[in-house]
Amino acid sequence: MTQTGVAGMIINDSRIDLQAEALVKQQVIHDDDMVLFEIGGNDLFALIDNAINDPSMQVSILNEAMANIKNSIFTLLNNGVKKLAILTPPNLEFVPKYNETTDEDKMEFIQRIGKEFNEKMLNVINEAKQYYENNIYVYGLYENFESILDGFKEEVGTGANITDKSTTPVGS
Repeated sequence: MTQTGVAGMIINDSRIDLQAEALVKQQVIHDDDMVLFEIGGNDLFALIDNAINDPSMQVSILNEAMANIKNSIFTLLNNGVKKLAILTPPNLEFVPKYNETTDEDKMEFIQRIGKEFNEKMLNVINEAKQYYENNIYVYGLYENFESILDGFKEEVGTGANITDKSTTPVGS
């Protein structure tokens, strides 16, 4: 199944597993190299936006995303990556696209999907750790996103506008 729009970021040509394959084919991997593996908000945007419009897509998109993540992690580790730093995705409750949502049902859905995605991703990581325990370093962006944003606001000043919705349309 081919997704259009933002959903295509998860399961079409820019899939994370294809990026991992390209990395191991195009780079010489040394024992002291570190690879940063990060699933960003766009992957969750695709899941949320498609599932809200077509709830039957949720399970399919989520399962395909987890399969791609699993394939990526094992592709990297099986091909010599000794230091794999994995960031879990951000908590979308704090991103401008959703943080001002007044629709309680939609916000509950966003919270549920984010939590489910994070838990499933951690399950995939824990599976890989059974084989590569000393090669995987996990950083919980999901769990720590709010405090990271608060720390940034503190550092740059209280007027920091980092989580407010943009007043300029995307692409302008």
